[in-house]
Amino acid sequence: MDGNGSYADGNEFSLSYTLPAQADLVPGKALRYKIKTVETATPDPNHLYAVSNYYPHVGRVQGVVFSVTNGGKNGKIVSLDQSPEGLIWSSVDDRDFGATSVNDGQANTNTIKAYKLNNPASTVTFPAFEWCIAKGAQWYLPARDELRELYTPKAAVNTALAGISGTTQLDDSVTYWSSSEFNKNNYVWNVLLLDGHGSAYLKSSKYYVRAISAF
Repeated sequence: MDGNGSYADGNEFSLSYTLPAQADLVPGKALRYKIKTVETATPDPNHLYAVSNYYPHVGRVQGVVFSVTNGGKNGKIVSLDQSPEGLIWSSVDDRDFGATSVNDGQANTNTIKAYKLNNPASTVTFPAFEWCIAKGAQWYLPARDELRELYTPKAAVNTALAGISGTTQLDDSVTYWSSSEFNKNNYVWNVLLLDGHGSAYLKSSKYYVRAISAF
Protein backbone atom coordinates (compact mmCIF):
# COMPACT_ATOMS: atom_id res chain seq x y z
CA MET A 1 0.00 0.00 0.00
CA ASP A 2 1.11 3.61 -0.46
CA GLY A 3 1.97 6.23 2.12
CA ASN A 4 -1.66 7.23 2.61
CA GLY A 5 -2.56 3.83 3.96
CA SER A 6 0.64 1.92 4.40
CA TYR A 7 1.70 -1.20 6.18
CA ALA A 8 5.12 -0.08 7.37
CA ASP A 9 7.89 -2.12 8.94
CA GLY A 10 7.73 -1.83 12.71
CA ASN A 11 3.99 -1.17 12.92
CA GLU A 12 1.57 -3.64 14.43
CA PHE A 13 -1.54 -4.94 12.66
CA SER A 14 -4.23 -7.39 13.72
CA LEU A 15 -5.69 -9.55 10.98
CA SER A 16 -8.57 -12.02 11.26
CA TYR A 17 -10.20 -14.14 8.61
CA THR A 18 -13.77 -15.39 8.35
CA LEU A 19 -14.47 -18.06 5.75
CA PRO A 20 -17.98 -18.95 4.62
CA ALA A 21 -19.41 -22.29 5.70
CA GLN A 22 -19.23 -23.61 2.16
CA ALA A 23 -15.48 -23.07 2.04
CA ASP A 24 -14.73 -26.72 2.48
CA LEU A 25 -11.27 -27.70 1.43
CA VAL A 26 -11.45 -30.30 -1.32
CA PRO A 27 -8.35 -32.10 -2.58
CA GLY A 28 -7.44 -30.91 -6.06
CA LYS A 29 -9.79 -27.90 -5.90
CA ALA A 30 -8.48 -24.32 -5.78
CA LEU A 31 -10.48 -21.58 -4.08
CA ARG A 32 -9.92 -17.83 -4.45
CA TYR A 33 -11.11 -15.24 -1.95
CA LYS A 34 -10.89 -11.47 -1.70
CA ILE A 35 -9.54 -10.21 1.60
CA LYS A 36 -10.76 -6.84 2.89
CA THR A 37 -8.63 -5.15 5.53
CA VAL A 38 -10.37 -3.10 8.20
CA GLU A 39 -8.34 -0.79 10.39
CA THR A 40 -9.28 -1.39 14.03
CA ALA A 41 -6.01 -0.75 15.85
CA THR A 42 -6.13 1.87 18.60
CA PRO A 43 -2.86 3.65 19.44
CA ASP A 44 -1.73 3.45 23.06
CA PRO A 45 -1.76 7.05 24.41
CA ASN A 46 1.13 6.14 26.71
CA HIS A 47 3.35 4.73 23.97
CA LEU A 48 6.83 6.28 23.96
CA TYR A 49 8.21 7.39 20.60
CA ALA A 50 11.71 8.12 19.37
CA VAL A 51 12.93 10.21 16.45
CA SER A 52 12.43 8.40 13.12
CA ASN A 53 9.59 6.21 14.47
CA TYR A 54 6.40 5.91 12.48
CA TYR A 55 3.35 7.58 13.97
CA PRO A 56 1.10 6.14 15.19
CA HIS A 57 2.79 2.94 16.30
CA VAL A 58 -0.22 0.86 15.23
CA GLY A 59 -2.51 1.16 12.23
CA ARG A 60 -2.15 3.54 9.34
CA VAL A 61 1.05 5.57 9.28
CA GLN A 62 0.39 9.32 9.33
CA GLY A 63 3.91 10.68 9.57
CA VAL A 64 7.45 10.26 10.87
CA VAL A 65 8.53 11.50 14.30
CA PHE A 66 11.23 14.17 14.14
CA SER A 67 11.05 15.64 17.63
CA VAL A 68 10.06 14.24 21.03
CA THR A 69 9.31 15.68 24.46
CA ASN A 70 8.05 14.30 27.77
CA GLY A 71 10.23 11.21 27.42
CA GLY A 72 8.77 10.37 24.02
CA LYS A 73 5.11 10.55 25.03
CA ASN A 74 4.72 13.76 23.05
CA GLY A 75 6.40 15.16 19.99
CA LYS A 76 5.98 16.23 16.39
CA ILE A 77 5.67 14.39 13.11
CA VAL A 78 6.35 15.45 9.55
CA SER A 79 4.02 14.54 6.71
CA LEU A 80 4.79 11.65 4.38
CA ASP A 81 4.67 13.94 1.37
CA GLN A 82 5.18 17.54 0.34
CA SER A 83 3.44 19.87 -2.06
CA PRO A 84 4.01 18.63 -5.63
CA GLU A 85 5.09 22.11 -6.67
CA GLY A 86 6.00 25.46 -5.19
CA LEU A 87 3.10 27.35 -3.61
CA ILE A 88 2.69 30.99 -2.67
CA TRP A 89 2.34 31.89 1.01
CA SER A 90 -0.44 34.36 0.27
CA SER A 91 -1.88 36.12 -2.74
CA VAL A 92 -0.92 39.54 -1.37
CA ASP A 93 2.43 40.85 -0.18
CA ASP A 94 1.59 44.14 1.47
CA ARG A 95 -0.43 42.96 4.44
CA ASP A 96 0.38 41.90 8.00
CA PHE A 97 -1.70 38.92 9.15
CA GLY A 98 -0.20 38.53 12.63
CA ALA A 99 1.37 35.11 12.05
CA THR A 100 4.57 36.13 13.79
CA SER A 101 5.55 33.18 16.02
CA VAL A 102 8.88 31.63 15.02
CA ASN A 103 8.32 28.46 17.08
CA ASP A 104 4.57 27.74 17.01
CA GLY A 105 3.24 26.97 13.57
CA GLN A 106 -0.07 25.80 15.02
CA ALA A 107 -0.66 29.28 16.42
CA ASN A 108 0.27 30.88 13.09
CA THR A 109 -2.01 28.52 11.19
CA ASN A 110 -4.86 29.28 13.59
CA THR A 111 -4.23 32.99 13.00
CA ILE A 112 -4.72 32.51 9.26
CA LYS A 113 -7.82 30.38 9.86
CA ALA A 114 -9.23 33.16 12.04
CA TYR A 115 -8.49 35.76 9.37
CA LYS A 116 -10.43 33.73 6.79
CA LEU A 117 -13.30 33.18 9.22
CA ASN A 118 -13.53 36.84 10.22
CA ASN A 119 -13.18 38.16 6.67
CA PRO A 120 -15.53 36.00 4.58
CA ALA A 121 -15.58 38.53 1.74
CA SER A 122 -11.79 38.62 1.44
CA THR A 123 -10.33 37.32 -1.80
CA VAL A 124 -6.90 36.71 -0.25
CA THR A 125 -5.78 33.10 -0.56
CA PHE A 126 -3.16 31.17 1.44
CA PRO A 127 -2.16 28.16 -0.68
CA ALA A 128 0.74 27.06 1.56
CA PHE A 129 -1.52 26.94 4.61
CA GLU A 130 -4.42 25.42 2.71
CA TRP A 131 -2.28 22.51 1.51
CA CYS A 132 -1.48 21.64 5.14
CA ILE A 133 -4.99 22.22 6.48
CA ALA A 134 -6.43 19.92 3.81
CA LYS A 135 -4.66 17.01 5.53
CA GLY A 136 -6.83 17.39 8.63
CA ALA A 137 -7.42 19.64 11.60
CA GLN A 138 -4.26 18.50 13.39
CA TRP A 139 -1.90 19.46 10.55
CA TYR A 140 -0.32 22.89 10.17
CA LEU A 141 2.35 24.89 8.35
CA PRO A 142 5.45 24.75 10.57
CA ALA A 143 7.00 27.84 12.10
CA ARG A 144 10.58 28.79 11.21
CA ASP A 145 12.20 27.05 14.18
CA GLU A 146 10.08 23.93 13.73
CA LEU A 147 11.43 23.61 10.20
CA ARG A 148 14.95 24.08 11.55
CA GLU A 149 14.32 21.18 13.92
CA LEU A 150 14.05 18.94 10.86
CA TYR A 151 17.62 19.68 9.81
CA THR A 152 19.43 17.50 12.39
CA PRO A 153 17.31 14.30 12.10
CA LYS A 154 16.60 14.59 8.36
CA ALA A 155 18.76 11.56 7.45
CA ALA A 156 16.97 9.34 9.98
CA VAL A 157 13.59 10.70 8.90
CA ASN A 158 14.41 10.03 5.25
CA THR A 159 15.45 6.47 6.08
CA ALA A 160 12.04 5.94 7.68
CA LEU A 161 10.27 7.54 4.72
CA ALA A 162 12.13 5.22 2.37
CA GLY A 163 10.42 2.31 4.11
CA ILE A 164 7.02 3.37 2.78
CA SER A 165 6.22 3.49 -0.91
CA GLY A 166 4.65 6.65 -2.28
CA THR A 167 6.32 9.01 0.17
CA THR A 168 8.49 12.05 -0.57
CA GLN A 169 11.79 12.45 1.24
CA LEU A 170 13.02 15.69 2.74
CA ASP A 171 15.00 17.42 0.02
CA ASP A 172 18.23 19.35 0.66
CA SER A 173 17.78 21.24 -2.59
CA VAL A 174 14.30 22.47 -1.70
CA THR A 175 13.41 25.62 0.21
CA TYR A 176 10.35 25.18 2.43
CA TRP A 177 7.90 27.83 3.52
CA SER A 178 7.44 28.46 7.22
CA SER A 179 4.31 30.03 8.66
CA SER A 180 6.32 32.83 10.33
CA GLU A 181 6.05 36.36 9.00
CA PHE A 182 9.46 38.05 8.98
CA ASN A 183 8.23 41.57 9.47
CA LYS A 184 5.11 43.56 8.86
CA ASN A 185 3.63 43.32 5.39
CA ASN A 186 5.93 41.78 2.80
CA TYR A 187 8.18 38.96 3.97
CA VAL A 188 8.01 35.46 5.43
CA TRP A 189 10.70 33.11 6.73
CA ASN A 190 11.60 29.98 4.82
CA VAL A 191 14.24 27.33 5.49
CA LEU A 192 16.69 25.43 3.28
CA LEU A 193 17.28 21.96 4.75
CA LEU A 194 20.73 21.76 3.17
CA ASP A 195 22.06 23.80 6.09
CA GLY A 196 19.01 24.65 8.19
CA HIS A 197 19.42 28.36 7.56
CA GLY A 198 16.47 30.67 7.13
CA SER A 199 15.86 33.51 4.71
CA ALA A 200 12.98 35.89 4.10
CA TYR A 201 11.07 36.17 0.84
CA LEU A 202 7.98 37.89 -0.50
CA LYS A 203 4.70 36.20 0.36
CA SER A 204 3.84 35.85 -3.32
CA SER A 205 7.00 33.81 -3.98
CA LYS A 206 6.63 30.09 -4.65
CA TYR A 207 8.29 27.52 -2.38
CA TYR A 208 7.56 23.97 -1.32
CA VAL A 209 5.44 23.04 1.67
CA ARG A 210 5.75 20.29 4.26
CA ALA A 211 3.07 19.83 6.91
CA ILE A 212 3.69 18.85 10.52
CA SER A 213 1.50 17.79 13.42
CA ALA A 214 1.95 17.51 17.19
CA PHE A 215 0.97 14.56 19.36
